[in-house]
Amino acid sequence: GLPLNPSGKIDYGALAAVDFSRQGAAPFGAPQSAIESALSKIFASLLGLKRVGRHDNFFHLGGHSLLAAQAAARAREALRVNLDLRAFLQAPTVAALAERIEAAKNFHDNAKRSGVDEREELELYTPPLSTKSFAVSMCASRSRAGDCGSTHRAAR
Repeated sequence: GLPLNPSGKIDYGALAAVDFSRQGAAPFGAPQSAIESALSKIFASLLGLKRVGRHDNFFHLGGHSLLAAQAAARAREALRVNLDLRAFLQAPTVAALAERIEAAKNFHDNAKRSGVDEREELELYTPPLSTKSFAVSMCASRSRAGDCGSTHRAAR
């Protein structure tokens, strides 16, 4: 409920202490790994929040592409992993991004052990749409105008 003063009325002075910064955020879930903890701290620092939970969406909390680029740079320093912007768009929560990083780290470690990959830094790369799938998506968006033929022919 609302904070009340001794006379039973709403204590407006106490309302300022209520944390509205998590408005729109998922119920708080504490980070469960070192990677999640690092990402949570990076997100909170960039977004000006006290804490970010593992299921909080970076973009729903006020993040945007420029902040995502800064988060990628900080993650590179803290976790030794290269993230592209697509990784943030496709996995915008701490938990989802940490899961991708962990899977990529496991793959990278296995490749290093087998002698296939000698790089020290992990590259988390999300492939772009192929030309054909881009053309299909463009065609779908233009289907009302009847302009699919030229887009589809250009992608062949």
